[in-house]
Amino acid sequence: MFRKGITLVELVVVTIITGIVVSLLLVGVLSVRESARKVSCANNMRQIGLALQNYSVSNHAFPYGSGGGYSFHVRLLPFLEQENKYNQINFSERAEDQLDRSWAKVPIVLTCPTDPFTNTDDHFFATNYVGVSGGGPNGYYNGILVSNTESGRQIGLHEVTDGLSNTIAVTETMAYRQYTDGSNHSPWKAATFNTSRSYEMPSELAGFSRECFSLDRFSNRPSTYSLGSFWTDGSIGITRIVNIFVQQPHNCANGTRLGEALHAPNSLHSNGIYAVFGDGHTALLSTTLEDEVWRAYGSRNGGEVVGHPN
Repeated sequence: MFRKGITLVELVVVTIITGIVVSLLLVGVLSVRESARKVSCANNMRQIGLALQNYSVSNHAFPYGSGGGYSFHVRLLPFLEQENKYNQINFSERAEDQLDRSWAKVPIVLTCPTDPFTNTDDHFFATNYVGVSGGGPNGYYNGILVSNTESGRQIGLHEVTDGLSNTIAVTETMAYRQYTDGSNHSPWKAATFNTSRSYEMPSELAGFSRECFSLDRFSNRPSTYSLGSFWTDGSIGITRIVNIFVQQPHNCANGTRLGEALHAPNSLHSNGIYAVFGDGHTALLSTTLEDEVWRAYGSRNGGEVVGHPN
């Protein structure tokens, strides 16, 4: 005689198996989506690399980002199919007097789809790509995207004596924002914290970084403006960094000097960060790189010997 229906044990087994199958399918879907986002992010950076090349050919130098002034992103607009927006600017006037709320909408090429913040309605002004202004501690402005107040001029192609293919121009960051109500956007690696300590000499960097990295983020209030918070602002710590450490739990200002702060790249990609080099090529770099190699990649004229990243 055949029995009808199924037992409770059989029902439980079927439920468990169904749950496992659904979980595997969900992981697969999420993996495919992230792969697509990662490809899109890399394509954005390739467009930025091409724009840098076209800018350098037209101007015989690389664009720069001025502290409190216009970012290199703004200067690249004509080479990112945004010439109409660029033509609205009078560069003889301060950025804060011109770039109003209408500039909050960020060109899509300047955001990475892997960062959920820059893909929400709250991401006003946020970017995921920052310029590299040097490699080394305490204000080593020996990179490619350097402010004219730091170098006295824009950096010419002939000044990149380490080789354009060995010198990073742009890298990734998650965007951070602290709101006026005190709430925060949550990727703490992009936030910049104040410390009770500062360093004046490179030899003091080790002690300063130990304090910085051990900060309790819940008891220390980060700066309102941190990495990626305003794509139009050319300041160090907002749209530019100096390569010191390739990986940190968060960033720290050196006293009141953001230009000498510790900032590191970061992303939500599982296996590294993208970087655009001076020759325009894009490479995925591991965050387990030695810090000396990372600093060498940030320097345009240090004479270091580093491998060519593909």
